[in-house]
This record gives sequence, C-alpha cells and structure tokens, in this order.
Amino acid sequence: MRRRALAPLTSGHATSSVEDFLTFRWYITPSFIMLVYALGAFSITGLAALFIYQAGAPLGGLYVILGITTLIFGNLTWRLLCEYFVVQFRIHDALRSIDSRLDVFGEARTIPATRPVTPVIQAGAPRRCPNCGSENRGAAKFCKSCAQRLEPEKTETHPTAHPGPILIICDQCGIKNEPSNKYCDNCGTKLT
Repeated sequence: MRRRALAPLTSGHATSSVEDFLTFRWYITPSFIMLVYALGAFSITGLAALFIYQAGAPLGGLYVILGITTLIFGNLTWRLLCEYFVVQFRIHDALRSIDSRLDVFGEARTIPATRPVTPVIQAGAPRRCPNCGSENRGAAKFCKSCAQRLEPEKTETHPTAHPGPILIICDQCGIKNEPSNKYCDNCGTKLT
C-alpha cells in the first residue's frame, strides 16, 4: 500500500512556500522525523549486527539473543516512537482541513441573505409564547426568547423560500433561526 506524502498546510489562498514556512503553515518536522527514523533504524540494525557478530566470543549465545532482540524490538520501539510524533502532525493537518471547511470554528454559522434559503416550514400565523409573550413563527416548537415548549400546530404548509435577513443555524438540529432568537425555536438549544 502506497502512503500519501504530507501536503503543506495552506489557508486556502495561493502563497509562496517561503511564506508558508515562515508563518508555520508548513512544517519541516514530519520530514525531519522521517529522516531521523531512517538514521535511527540503520543504527539499531548495525548495533544488532554487532551483537550477533560477537557469537564466537565468550557468552556468544547471549550476544546472539541480545542482537536478535535488539533487531526486532529495538526497531519496533523506534518506529512506534517516530510514528507517534508524525501522527501528531497528521492530526493537526486534519483539524486544519476541517477548520478551513467551516467558516467559524465552534460558533454558530450564518447564512447571508443573498444566498438561496431552503424552504422553512411556516404553519399558520405567528404564535405567542404563553410564558413570555414573544411572537414566534407558526412552526416553532420552542419559544425563541425563553425556550418554553409551544403547543404543536395542527396543519403545516411548505411555502417557497424567500430571501430575508441573515439567519443563524442551530448547531444542535440545523434549523435556521432569526438573528434576534436567543434559543432555537425548533429544539430549544441556546444559540451562540
């Protein structure tokens, strides 16, 4: 199985490799670790060969066992140690890739009004919350101001989407909410 080489970390715009290097978007450490691994593996194998070569000396059998053990477990341990550090950089690469796909990491994402909006269920006239009196959309299950559960409507319609103000997407259920909502009107989760 052929392994893919690590690509430099970029922020999505064209930059020079020198700039990437100087701003730490590209790391030399994984390549350096791989070079150190090769040198270390060569040294461990050489040490094991030296032990095995001592087979004719007094306690030669012990040197052979020590050489074979060094050859197998020394190289395995060295490989695991180097892989640990390379994996740390690959995890960082994966997180940067995920972060670059999200607009804002860990915060509610917004949709500008110029983007087409998927249809939102609007049922009947807006409803008032029995707890705080706030006006909520007809299909809302929870109050957008206090998260009080609203009684379900009997009928629902699906009108076409219309451009409007910037909407906040709930991280919990994915429903679009008005910017003034403190809580999601679908699941009651606090909006950030």
